[in-house]
Amino acid sequence: MATNPVKLSERHRPASPWALFALVLLALVGLGGCAYFNTYYNARKLYRQADRSRGQFPDTNYASGGEATLYQKAADKFALVIAKYPQSRWAVPSLYYMAESAYRRQELSRAQKLFEDVWQLYPSSRYAQRAKLRFALCSWRLGEEERGLRMLASIAKADRGTQEQAGFLAPLIRQSSGHYEEAALGWERFLYQYPKSQLSSTARYQRAQCLMSLGQDSLAAQELRLLLSKRQRKSFRQKARLLLAQSLQSAGQYEEALSLYLSLEKSTNDPNDLRTIALNLARIQASQQPADSARETLRTVALRYPRTETSAIVYFSIAERWEQENNLDSAQAYYTLARQESPQSPVAEKALRSASDIAMLQALSRRAMDEKALEQSAAIQFLMAEHYLFQLGQPDQALEKYSQISITYPDLPIAAKALYASGWVHLHHRADSARADSIFRQLIETYPRTRYANAARERLGLPWDSTVVDSEPEIGLASPLTVSIDTTKIA
Repeated sequence: MATNPVKLSERHRPASPWALFALVLLALVGLGGCAYFNTYYNARKLYRQADRSRGQFPDTNYASGGEATLYQKAADKFALVIAKYPQSRWAVPSLYYMAESAYRRQELSRAQKLFEDVWQLYPSSRYAQRAKLRFALCSWRLGEEERGLRMLASIAKADRGTQEQAGFLAPLIRQSSGHYEEAALGWERFLYQYPKSQLSSTARYQRAQCLMSLGQDSLAAQELRLLLSKRQRKSFRQKARLLLAQSLQSAGQYEEALSLYLSLEKSTNDPNDLRTIALNLARIQASQQPADSARETLRTVALRYPRTETSAIVYFSIAERWEQENNLDSAQAYYTLARQESPQSPVAEKALRSASDIAMLQALSRRAMDEKALEQSAAIQFLMAEHYLFQLGQPDQALEKYSQISITYPDLPIAAKALYASGWVHLHHRADSARADSIFRQLIETYPRTRYANAARERLGLPWDSTVVDSEPEIGLASPLTVSIDTTKIA
């Protein structure tokens, strides 16, 4: 019986040589793609493993130990992807995460350069604007605040997350550099634009800090109450309540602040918070006591927390009280104690400046008593007045010295200058324009042919006397002044 030949279907037909070549080529391309993807995948795996402990933006804690090693291993693999497959889709994220790894390892200058490469080489990439944000963050950490702010201002057409973080970072940079008014406005703008942001609570807290730095303590308390009206993490709530107590204290609402401090004292175990609470409780109590009792109340806190920044702050506060009472020996001794308690703290530097200022005043005072020449004595009195005003910020003491000069040495050229200085202090430090104008009129009447009379005429809107040709009185010491600090007198 004859049989028909079986027809092979298309799928069983032998492939042509060209088809076989195409399949082999595709396989090779696929294997190559798989290779660089695997390298990128392994790098990202290492990066994520190192990145697990990262906090909320902007996390400024740097990696160390095992974390730093993982970031370096990830960076090495990212570099391998870029070197071998520069045209692949994984090159851009590899470059970006190389930069992130450098930042985490605190290699800030290197990170800056890599972030810059991202937007320079791949300007249309979704990583470009994000890289600018991270570049700004590096700039801030390097102390290049203005450069960071300029970079943030250049961010455009970014995803919402990047825009939000840029809006957060800008006021943070301004606040850290002491531009509190601009920062407060920046935080207000951020809260308006991103009311539901995960960063909004931190932004409101930072705004409250700015307001306190600007002396707007009641507004700061309002912000903190609004913050605490919403659900917060326990640790953050404790932090916000402590700042609220401090803002109430600064605003003079002592009873409410006292109640809040006592509540916080029972609910916290943080040693730093406990020291802060003890210090502020003592300050509130001392504000309602006579001078001797107030000093003893403060000293109790210093004895409870010796050799800490808290004890240094206490001794600095006691020194300021002695200085206000014009007991300069005791003030100087307590400033020295403040330096000894916590030599590396910011208050130690302030205490050194204050002790030096007092030593200068005492030396000037001794020189004034020893000098027999009237002009030298008057010059020393004037220097003391300037020191009180510009170094110690005590305009009342300065006015006393200026007045003493104009009364004691009325025939010396420096008398006119002292009289003008008195008017200037009343105008600029006491905001008493009526008293200032009265002094300026007295100056014009008493010393009409002086440059200071002309300055007074200008202030009063009167025409100058063009015939005045007097010279600036010399103010200096006949011999160098030696200052030593005695730290043994403690009352």
